[in-house]
Amino acid sequence: MDKQVEMDLWRQYRNKRSLDTRNSLIEEYMPMVRRMADIVHKQGGRWIERDELVQAGSLALIERVETYDPGRGCAFGTWAYQRIRGEMQSLVRREMQRSGRERRLNDRDALTTEQKDDALLLSPRVDGNGERIDELCRGLSVTESTIVCLIFRYAMSVGNVAMTLGVSVSQIQRTYQRALAKLRTLRQEEWANDEL
Repeated sequence: MDKQVEMDLWRQYRNKRSLDTRNSLIEEYMPMVRRMADIVHKQGGRWIERDELVQAGSLALIERVETYDPGRGCAFGTWAYQRIRGEMQSLVRREMQRSGRERRLNDRDALTTEQKDDALLLSPRVDGNGERIDELCRGLSVTESTIVCLIFRYAMSVGNVAMTLGVSVSQIQRTYQRALAKLRTLRQEEWANDEL
């Protein structure tokens, strides 16, 4: 679009605020949003989809079209560029932070090799109702028993158990480790008795 047609569109939009004119202006500048989304996606692409960047940029473009005043002497592309790019970069930053929090939670909730061994240690004689776990948990405190049952019987993560019981994840982990140590001892004593 040449400069004169563009200026006419801006004057028309400023005077009448018609949706058709606004949509024409948005369509005119959408290629700039897509190019910017490509650039931002290449810089932080693993965190977010390109389409999400285009969407964020489109919303920023609409906001800029609605607030632009051509009488100020600044070209629209120059004026809108920083806002559109800034919205995309903010979206990437938010996504990176969210992904980082999720990764930290997943790392915290992930079973260690020892915990997986403990699950195998308990599982050979566990029937579908978890009666074996209940039997073994009789040697534990009420808190330890609750945590072990929530993790083994109901397959809850450490983070979910902490949230359910309203305590910290580290407190659940300490109690869980203490309970597993007791269960290992009980299981070893049982195996020793079975051999006799």
